[in-house]
Amino acid sequence: MRYLSNGVKVYYLPAMVVHSAATLPTHYGLFAIFRNIFIRERVDIVHGHQAPSSLCHEAILHARTMGIKACFTEHSLYGFADMSSIVMNKVLKYTLSDIDHVICVSHTRCALAATAAAGHRQVGPHARDAPSAGCAVTTRTAAKRTWSCVPR
Repeated sequence: MRYLSNGVKVYYLPAMVVHSAATLPTHYGLFAIFRNIFIRERVDIVHGHQAPSSLCHEAILHARTMGIKACFTEHSLYGFADMSSIVMNKVLKYTLSDIDHVICVSHTRCALAATAAAGHRQVGPHARDAPSAGCAVTTRTAAKRTWSCVPR
């Protein structure tokens, strides 16, 4: 664990980089490390982005194993016809089979999230201006929040 100059805590995960900062999925290889981070930081929700992030899928899998709520935002542009898209969509369906909430950018992408219960899906367009997208930015509280970032 390291601290950046602005006080942000950074954990190093010993995952082997394969190509373009992408790592191989291990499914259970990083469970002890994720468990330690989730407990130490008192994580309440794990929120992941992007289907090709193997660390995102692994963090969500372990969070759900530990009973921690999980949310996934799907805004990738994978199709449904070529082999790489089919594989990635299958991985995504596996992850979304046990998720608390899914946010999609289109109804087509949300069709992929059909494994999540209907009440747990939400379609929201890409938004640059939070108030125009319906985000209530004025209702934030001053309570301390712990943020966890799981990049590729």
